[in-house]
Amino acid sequence: GRWARHALPRGFGAYRAEQESATEAVLAETEMPSWVPVRDIQFLAEYINRTVPLHRRFGICHGTRAGVEQRIFREHLARLSPGGVEFTVLGSDIAGVADSNDTVVMDYHVERPEWRGAADFVYSNALDHALAPARAISAWMGAVAPHGILILEHSLMSTELGVNS
Repeated sequence: GRWARHALPRGFGAYRAEQESATEAVLAETEMPSWVPVRDIQFLAEYINRTVPLHRRFGICHGTRAGVEQRIFREHLARLSPGGVEFTVLGSDIAGVADSNDTVVMDYHVERPEWRGAADFVYSNALDHALAPARAISAWMGAVAPHGILILEHSLMSTELGVNS
């Protein structure tokens, strides 16, 4: 599908303020939402487990706001692994209020040197929120290990039709 037509904020400061406001709203909810169904994340965890050599047992979920996605990935990958070996799955969000639940506060358009080539997988369902999508993808690919994968979720809700419905 096509990218949703969002009114782009005027500059990085406005973009950051918009994202922080959205994260604060999500964290204020009593039940933490995941914009991707749990069964979809479990399906992806099973795919990762079957096809990706999990040498590092490390994954990244960009733009996770409440940290639900990385928790589901971490729990499901541990259940699938022999002996229940634990995984480290960190999230990223630009909002300072997201600094818990294994979420690193950062701008996901910028590569973290310590993550360079380190992740077995990088996942995001937030590309449609990117101020500069190509720059975000470039930064995300920088974190993918040579044996790893980048998974981008893009649904009808991320298109013009979904935004306008």
